[in-house]
Amino acid sequence: MAGHSHLRLPADEPGDFAGKSQRLAGVAKIAAGAGLVLALILGFIPGDEFKRFFYSYLAAWGFFLAISLGAIFFVLTQHVSRAGWSVNVRRVAEMLAALMPALSILSLPIFVAVLMHRGDLYRWALPMSAAEPAETRTAEHPSAVKDEKHELAASKEQEELASTAGNQQIDPVKNWKVDEEFRHEQDPGPGKRHIDEIMLKKRVWLNPWFFCLRLVIYLGLWSWISVYYLKQSTLQDADGDYRHTSQMQKYSGVSLVFYGLTLTLAAWDLFMSLDAHWFSTMFGVYYFAGGVVSFFAALILIISLLQRAGFLKEAVTIEHYHDMGKYLFAFTFFWGYVSFAQYMLIWYSSIPEEVTWWARRGAKTGGNVPSNGQNWIPWAVMVLFCCLLIPFAGLLSRHVKRNTKSIVFWAVWQLMFQFTNVVWIVLPELRELSFPWMALIHTIVAAVGIGGVLVLAWLKLAGRSKLRPVNDPRVFESAAFVNM
Repeated sequence: MAGHSHLRLPADEPGDFAGKSQRLAGVAKIAAGAGLVLALILGFIPGDEFKRFFYSYLAAWGFFLAISLGAIFFVLTQHVSRAGWSVNVRRVAEMLAALMPALSILSLPIFVAVLMHRGDLYRWALPMSAAEPAETRTAEHPSAVKDEKHELAASKEQEELASTAGNQQIDPVKNWKVDEEFRHEQDPGPGKRHIDEIMLKKRVWLNPWFFCLRLVIYLGLWSWISVYYLKQSTLQDADGDYRHTSQMQKYSGVSLVFYGLTLTLAAWDLFMSLDAHWFSTMFGVYYFAGGVVSFFAALILIISLLQRAGFLKEAVTIEHYHDMGKYLFAFTFFWGYVSFAQYMLIWYSSIPEEVTWWARRGAKTGGNVPSNGQNWIPWAVMVLFCCLLIPFAGLLSRHVKRNTKSIVFWAVWQLMFQFTNVVWIVLPELRELSFPWMALIHTIVAAVGIGGVLVLAWLKLAGRSKLRPVNDPRVFESAAFVNM
């Protein structure tokens, strides 16, 4: 950090943001209306019965939710660490975080999917009357089958395979007959779905009303945190009182604790429970890391667009881009590390309940895979290379981070492929025999609609306040910031 007592603060921003953003607001209104209406219409396709709509909508909504959650994380960590470099980019992040109330309203279709008690989105969201009778109930997972004869037969078959295999390496997944995991691969449709034994064991947590209550708590807490921090920051613009900074710092630590707990639980509830048989304690961190990558990509892109429109030209320098690029690179690597760790542990243990989630997404671990899993193999390869290996190499150089055009390119790249990653998490649970092209198109349409609503909400927030905290006590530090 260089000395900054002699530096001039950045000039005041132009005061006509609302006027300059009218054209963008008009485009956002069209996108919001057309996208959401078309997504709803596509849900009425005969034979689909709205199931594809719910999956596509969840994927699109989950992508934007991750960006807003990443923004909350950034705002809280900047306050808990008393960071000064980020002051001039923090307001954009605060407004991204404050999209959470809009995202809460946009979550309505998820509540509808659960409270309809049809199991269209979450197979466990059925009334207890849909539970299979105890005398006919069959667990889908070999490890959950309690019939002694079945266990003895399986043990005998294992011994026979071991005795005839010689020195060949035997795939434990194949031996455990993973194909039994996919006996009910295709959705039987409304009126024929059942709550199986594994779902019943998790019924205390995975039941419709408790799920909705938890989701209300998650969204309510995130909305309160994001609105509180934006409000305190903008109040300081008006009165310059250090008390606002003090208050934000005071609550940032405990807010991070609640944020981490609720984000982890929400990731389990919203995405991991799409397959109620699967579980991973690392899934919350996996979703969090992808969300932070998406947030920094969005932050870089938005600031570059604002500068092209004449805003933040003096306030945000190449030094700030360099630091945002370092964050983007760091969390790209962190996302890759978490993804590999989660996959490697599941692959090594080869527990059927865990392995099948990956197999269904084309991440073949050996043995049999479901028919729809074969169709997702190219997608799994694309997630590996385009979310991690290619951007890791591309963002490695210092020169890339200090070049506005190159860092914006990688920001757009990561936004696009983190969207791909969320699609890869959600859509394979449709379990269609062929690749769900219609669901993918449906997801893109829903994303256009949701994105249009959120752009409108962000423009409204930006039009009511400054685009940077002008009276923050560390504003000089941000203006003087130089990377070492």
